[in-house]
Formats: sequence, structure tokens, C-alpha cells
Amino acid sequence: LDVGSGASKLEVAKVDTTIIPWTVVGESLFAKEQELKLASDLKSSENNTISAHIIDRLFEVLKNFKKVASDLGATEISAAATAVFRLADNAPEVLKRIQSELGIRVRVISQEEEGEIGFLTAATQFSCEAPDLGNLVAWDSGGASFQLTALAEGLQDIYEVYEGPLGASLVTALLVNKVQLKDFSQNKSANPASLEDIVSLRQLIQLELPVAPSWLRQMLDDEHANVITIGGETSAFRMGSVALGTNTYTAVDLWSAIKRLAGSSDAELAEYPQADMLIPKLVLVHTVMVEPPLTVQRCTFKKALIDGVFSLLLYFDIVV
Repeated sequence: LDVGSGASKLEVAKVDTTIIPWTVVGESLFAKEQELKLASDLKSSENNTISAHIIDRLFEVLKNFKKVASDLGATEISAAATAVFRLADNAPEVLKRIQSELGIRVRVISQEEEGEIGFLTAATQFSCEAPDLGNLVAWDSGGASFQLTALAEGLQDIYEVYEGPLGASLVTALLVNKVQLKDFSQNKSANPASLEDIVSLRQLIQLELPVAPSWLRQMLDDEHANVITIGGETSAFRMGSVALGTNTYTAVDLWSAIKRLAGSSDAELAEYPQADMLIPKLVLVHTVMVEPPLTVQRCTFKKALIDGVFSLLLYFDIVV
């Protein structure tokens, strides 16, 4: 189970735990992603807590996930939670209740660990095409944070992680609250977002980005670097892929899509999942790509729901 800031994910599979690392045996038995905007709900809160309504919905999702897994013969559950549970004041209470009422122990992972898991996920995709993982930069972005991760130079199983403090829900709230001057708790959609709004949002994002470390600048300057973006159906990277009709794109490509979609209403963007957050997602990705001294020349999206969830299991021994 991956209890994320914008969605919860389940995968069920047979796993050989007699060898290290644990290995998935055969094909996955079941995989599903359920949208649940925890980070968006948190950002709407006046006291930095996840609301009772959303907690109830989360319990229903996890309860159903557990039943599906049990019906398929699962005997062990591995679960991790990400950024929203690092931020919410009532996260410990929610997780304690999940364990007591559902029998699921959920571990809150650090952002560094999240980046390392993202790298492992990207590696499962990338290694099939190029065995040298030394040129791989994995970029994953969720509802409340993003990470760029690579292997430390000359070392194995040691990672360098650039920790971004923004995700889709946080950037959407930034656009609605600070640029459009609306109340995000009452107006969840950023549409329509004018080109002027978008430029202002870019400037606000730039102010929030940490200084890029030398290892990341060096990696991105290398013409052989491969930036692999990972995510599920609603990820910011997939939205860029859908908007452009290709999984590999440059910042120039993405900006052309953003300009084309600027000013569109929710109805006009209905073909996109989470249309209300589409523009902020694309602007976040574009800003990171062009923000000196990062400058991501191009990135390639890899859909990674299944491998992503099981990277959690292979990374941690979280068994209930």
C-alpha cells in the first residue's frame, strides 16, 4: 500500500522473501490507484489537519484495498505514507487509528527515502533500456513534494536526493490563493488560469525551490544524463505526456502546451484527469526544468504504478 498525498495505491503479488532483495514472483495479481486529494484537503485546513470527511474516505479506500488483497490470498501487508503525513498535525492520530481499526501499520517515510524509492522505481524501467544506472536521474512528484535522485558518484546503493518542497496540490493552492486571490478552501480549481497568472505562479515557485547542489548540476550538464519521470495516471508528468502526445519532451515543448491550454475552463480540460490541477502541475514541471542552474534538457515519462508500489516493499520490510 502506498498512501500518498494525492492518491492511494495497491498492488498484490506473490513475493519470495527467502532471498534479499525480495523478489516478485510472476505477474502482479492486482493493481489499482484511487484518487484521494489528502494534500489538497490539508491545504484547505485552518489548523493544518486532514479533515474528518477525508479521513473517513481514506478509511473506506484502505478497508476496500485490504479486502481485495485478502480475497486474493494476501497474508502480509506492507504500507508506507508520504509527504502529507509528514506535514499534517493530526497524522500520528490518523495512522494510529488505521492500525487499531484496520490492522494496517503504515510507516511515514522521509523525503530522502521517498527519493530513493523513486530511483528504484525508475531503475526498473530504465535498466531494461540501458544498464548503466550512473547516468540516471529519477524525478518523481506527488501532491505535496517532488524529488530528483541519482546514485552517488562512484558508489553503489548510496543516493543523492534533491528535495523539492512543492507538489501538485500545494502549487494549485499557491495559484488560487496568492495569484488569483481566491480562497482555496472554497475554490479548488485553478481554471481558468491566464498566461499572466501562469507567469506569476512560475515566479512564486522559483522562490520556493532549494538551491541545486553541485552533484545535480553536474548530472544535468552531462549530455548522457537520462532524466526519467515516474508516476501514475494523474501524475504531472503523464499530464505533460498527454498534452504533447509523446512521453519524451523538452521545456520548450511543455511551454507550448501550457500556452495552448492557458485560459481553459474545467469543461474544456475535461479530457485530462484532475483537470482542476492540470495547469499548476505542468507549470511546476516546466519551472523545475528551466530554473537555473537545474536546466533539465528533456525528460521521459514512465508509467510506474505497479513497480512503484512494490519498490516500497522491496525497500522496507514493513510487514503487518
